[in-house]
Amino acid sequence: MHSVQTRKLANLLSNFFINYREPVEFIETLEDLAKKTGVILAIDLALGVPGANELPLRLNIEGSEKNVLRYLRLLELLPNQILVEDIGFQSILSAPGVSLASHRLQLSIRVSTLPK
Repeated sequence: MHSVQTRKLANLLSNFFINYREPVEFIETLEDLAKKTGVILAIDLALGVPGANELPLRLNIEGSEKNVLRYLRLLELLPNQILVEDIGFQSILSAPGVSLASHRLQLSIRVSTLPK
């Protein structure tokens, strides 16, 4: 019985934390969210010194206001611990004759990782 509970707890924790040495799966999840919501996503390693057991990232999300906000809502629903350090939202002027305005969301985040 303990073995089943231990495995369930281990699975829960593994979903909460990402592997610092192999963040590819988490980054692919971020990219999949971008595809689902129709936004353009750029991911960079954030500047500065990472804290213990966290991966600092900078996300630039661009698209319609509706799609950018949908991306943010889905990001909130991820099972990982994500600390937002800085956020910026701006409207981007559209080209003359183009009626769709674009919006950009810039996030500096720290994602909890398994202990190194």
